[in-house]
Amino acid sequence: PFRTASGHVHLGWKENSNDFGEAIAVTKQMDFFLGLESLLWDNDTERRKLYGRAGCFRPKHYGCEYRVLSNAWLKSEELSRKVYRLASKGFEALVRGEYLWEKYDGIETVINNSDKNEAKRMLKDYYGAGYV
Repeated sequence: PFRTASGHVHLGWKENSNDFGEAIAVTKQMDFFLGLESLLWDNDTERRKLYGRAGCFRPKHYGCEYRVLSNAWLKSEELSRKVYRLASKGFEALVRGEYLWEKYDGIETVINNSDKNEAKRMLKDYYGAGYV
C-alpha cells in the first residue's frame, strides 16, 4: 500500500566514463549539497526507508545518476533551479579539492534518518551564519 516517485539527477563530466571511483566521489559530494538540502524541502520520510538512501547512484557512460532525491524538487521552478545550482556548487567544490564527506562525518546517517536539525547545522557551518 505504498507508492513513491523519484527525482533522479543525471550528472555528467566526461564521455565514456568508466571510473567507478569518480562516480562514488561525485555521489558523496552530492549527498552534502543535494541530499542534506533536500531534507529541508521534502517531508517524505517513509520513502527514504525503502528507497533513496544516501549514497545511491547508478554509473552512466557520461558520469552517474544520483538516486537519492524524491520528485519533490520538481514541484516548482524555484526548487528545480536550486537543485541545478547546488549540483554545480558541489562539482565546483569537488574540483577545488573540497571533499565535504570527509569534513562532515555522518552525512549518510543524517540523510537516512531525515535529521533536519543536523542537516541545518552542517549546512550553516559550511555556508556561514547567513545561511537560512
